Parts: sequence; C-alpha cells; structure tokens
Amino acid sequence: MVDRSLLFWVTNAIAQGAYPLDEDFGRFRRAGITHLLNLDLPYVSVPADGLAAFEAVILQTIPDGRRVPDAKALEILDALHGALLVPDAKVYVHCHAGVSRSPTVVFLYLLACGRDAETVAERFGEHAAYARPGNPGLVDMALMDRVRAHGRDHYLPHPRPEAIAWPQS
Repeated sequence: MVDRSLLFWVTNAIAQGAYPLDEDFGRFRRAGITHLLNLDLPYVSVPADGLAAFEAVILQTIPDGRRVPDAKALEILDALHGALLVPDAKVYVHCHAGVSRSPTVVFLYLLACGRDAETVAERFGEHAAYARPGNPGLVDMALMDRVRAHGRDHYLPHPRPEAIAWPQS
C-alpha cells in the first residue's frame, strides 16, 4: 500500500508516486513541486487551486505491462529533463499506483544521467519498497543501453547536478 501522506523524493528535484487525489495538489505545491509528469490518464477533476498553480503539467501516457517503445521512452525522458532544466524546478512523476511506470521512468532518467542501475534500485528499495523501478515488463537491456547513450549525448554533464543528487536525510 502506498503511503499518500509522504512524497518519495528520489532525488532533490524528482518525487515519484501514485496518481494524485484532489487534495494532493495543494500538498504538492506546499512541498515545492513545480511540474507534474503524468504517465497515466488525464486529470479528471481539478482542485480549487488548480493545475494552473504548476509551471507545467506534462501528460505522457504509457500503457502498463508492455515494453515502452524506444522513441516514447526518449520523448518522456526529454520532457522530464526539460522540466528539470528550469531553475529550482521540482517534478512529481506519477502513474496510477506509483508501482511500475513512474518508478521505471525515474529509473531510466537516472540511468541516462549516469547513475548505476543497482544503486537506483537500492534507493527505491530503501524508501519505496513497493515500487518496481526498471520493471522488466516495461524495459529491457536494449532500451536501457539506448537510454544511457541518449543521456551521454544530451543530458551530461547535467546542468543542475543538485537536481539529480540524492536528498540528504
């Protein structure tokens, strides 16, 4: 079960989790979230303070349980990277349950930024044991290799290294 009362900060600027409930949007803004990356369905209802409170709301729907096509994966990672280029940006990446798609996208982005797969998986294991980063139903070694090469060519050196650093506990 996902604890909705806490945000799982994977890095200093990337939080990951489940599809937000109406009351979550205000909490996200108070936590400093500036961008939403939605990998699930469009938002059905909008709270009073609305989505307009965020600098950007990015919809990049991907199905669960099927390998993500290379082009779609790179499109999503480029969108996440673009959001993180905004000074002081903090991005909440989510899917429906926060178990498969969103942790996998964050996992892929961190691979693209030069992180080791085992280290990223350990980070999730320590703080979000329910999550399945690098879910083999969504990615394979070929996609991970393509993501790493794309990251070397387009994301590194990272212009905001603090954004991809682990938060200090």
